[in-house]
Amino acid sequence: MSFLPDFCLPSDPARSVRLAEATVADAIDFSGVDPLCEEEATSLFLERLQAKEKYTDPRQWTVEDRRYALFMYHLHTTQFADLPLTYACQPCSEAAGHEVTHTVSVKLAAMAEEYTPIAGKPLRDVVHEGHAVIVHPLLGVDAEIIEKTRMGIIALEQEKNAIARKERSQLALLRILSCIDIPAMEGKTEQERRKPVEKFILSMSTSEFQGFSSKVMNALAEMRHGLQSVFKDGRILLETPPVRCPEGRDKEGPGIRLQFPFRAFDYIPRV
Repeated sequence: MSFLPDFCLPSDPARSVRLAEATVADAIDFSGVDPLCEEEATSLFLERLQAKEKYTDPRQWTVEDRRYALFMYHLHTTQFADLPLTYACQPCSEAAGHEVTHTVSVKLAAMAEEYTPIAGKPLRDVVHEGHAVIVHPLLGVDAEIIEKTRMGIIALEQEKNAIARKERSQLALLRILSCIDIPAMEGKTEQERRKPVEKFILSMSTSEFQGFSSKVMNALAEMRHGLQSVFKDGRILLETPPVRCPEGRDKEGPGIRLQFPFRAFDYIPRV
């Protein structure tokens, strides 16, 4: 078995991870997983390829840890130093009167340079209206739940089911629910912890919830770690360093960061 160089988890720099390079047998087994279920696929990938002597449950890693692990796997196994991405260029589209796309090559090394370890511990204490809560980064186990919810919403939307609108409105709430705990519930099971947290949030007025969610998001921003990424519409997306229009139509300004999903099975050799 061939192992790749060790790397540290962004949320816990003291913990190192060792991955093996996927074998033909691994690639065949992985092919049975629905490629749209990227979080489930990521968990399976990281479970299967971790060295036994350093194994930890990838469902308890943060979503940033998990994407960084996939990125490091790709970085050490690919023959290419660049990642081609296609995007719709707003300046060129405005000039042409129709959508114009460009394909740019983003250097993997440039993305790796934006890596940052977490500042402090992966949790923050937040007090809201006299109530103390603990905010922590989204974990893999939570991402799998959100993914299943999102896939169910997509199926409902394809059926033009009116319930889909309500479910989608709850997707952002699910992200908040997944990132907070009440101190008194420490040591309880996930299901036991979630019920009082959900009750706490649903009892808020909409204006109060806006203030509370801002505090949660600020705490999460303080805990930024791993590669540059965003959580959008129930998915974790990597962000590129700023890119500019190849035609030179955006000479002013900071450029744009392209957002894209980074899935385990996109980078496992096919057989």
